[in-house]
Amino acid sequence: NINSVELSKEALLAFGRAGLGLTIKMPKGSLTLDVDAAASIASQATGSNLRMELKEVAQASLTAAQQQGVEDDSLIVDINIYSADKKISSFEGSLTIEIPYTGSEPVAVWYLNDEGELEKLESTFANGLVTFVLDHLSLYVIGEDKAPVYINPFTDVNTGDWFYDDVKYAYENGLMVGTGTINFSPNLETTRGMIVTILHRLEGSTKVTGTNTFADVEEGKWYSNAIKWAAENSIVAGYGDGKFGPEDSITREQMAVILMNYAKLKGYDVSAKTDISKFTDGDKVSSWAKDALAWTNAKGLIIGTGNEILAPQGLAVRAQVAAVLHRFIETFK
Repeated sequence: NINSVELSKEALLAFGRAGLGLTIKMPKGSLTLDVDAAASIASQATGSNLRMELKEVAQASLTAAQQQGVEDDSLIVDINIYSADKKISSFEGSLTIEIPYTGSEPVAVWYLNDEGELEKLESTFANGLVTFVLDHLSLYVIGEDKAPVYINPFTDVNTGDWFYDDVKYAYENGLMVGTGTINFSPNLETTRGMIVTILHRLEGSTKVTGTNTFADVEEGKWYSNAIKWAAENSIVAGYGDGKFGPEDSITREQMAVILMNYAKLKGYDVSAKTDISKFTDGDKVSSWAKDALAWTNAKGLIIGTGNEILAPQGLAVRAQVAAVLHRFIETFK
């Protein structure tokens, strides 16, 4: 099924000069050029007309390498723009594509290159239409966004462990890695530097421009940039004596404060509170951590250890951290 339309180069130039975009509707979908794309494509035209084409492609027509990367029930489209004998593939600006889709959900869109490699694109699916934005033309695949099969790399994390799903989530999302090629070390204490590094990863390891304010945080360490980022954003303040203690094991109440400060940075609601006096060791909570532990407990992030014990000065092990992270992200993200 071929959808194509012809329009004059002069018409496209006129839209650009008027500061207007252009939407071309076809029976099988639509193409919308923004102002920059219209001007860029028109400037590359070698003839007086342009032909825009949206073509459904049979999987059998792909190369062997391309076929291996495409599921049988996927919709494959080839989007082209021609002028005379020239194929225009790249351009400035953006081209928005809308295509009806009736296949399995959730839906995703991928760019398919000549080697059969798939590059996932940002896309939306609503009212039976898949929408995605391009800055170059080629083959694109629309289909079900199937989660990859998880292969547990850790010999010390088993399917029956209470933390199995939490470790899986943290590992799959790049928040925590193993302590070796085959070990996660779920019962190993977690350091203050690691907690901050995990949150920095959650932010996409954003670029850090500030200076280090802690005397015990050396430049070039694996946690250096994360600690600078956290200090700049008021997520951590250190011990108050110019030190942060990056290699110190983190306590549950310290982790609660860091999590609440991060939640404040993100604009999340931190008003919920549990009456921590109900715990037998509620009076052991440090004054600076009471609000944070009351909030994290109310949100189910840091729960008691059993028998109404909160263990505020207890040290957080890696399995617990993975669980808290998983709960935090599912609650707020």
